[in-house]
Amino acid sequence: MGSKMTSDPVNSRIWPAFVYLVLIALGVPWYWPQFNHSIVLGVPGWVMVAIVVSYVASVFTAWLLWQPWPGESVDSRDSSDSSTDGST
Repeated sequence: MGSKMTSDPVNSRIWPAFVYLVLIALGVPWYWPQFNHSIVLGVPGWVMVAIVVSYVASVFTAWLLWQPWPGESVDSRDSSDSSTDGST
């Protein structure tokens, strides 16, 4: 039971890095053939892939930042949201 608690923080830090590495590998156009001239919505295909991967990385980053940080309780987020709602 104790080994699971010690490995959990390590796994929670490694998997986002792995996702970012996969997104970088997909977003960089080094695997596209040199003479590929595909056009998608008026731009080269590799540009569209880079834009889509960039958007996915942005959404993933926003999702990560929305999640509670390790050691942060969910209750503290709820109490801070209600105190900053602007109502008096």
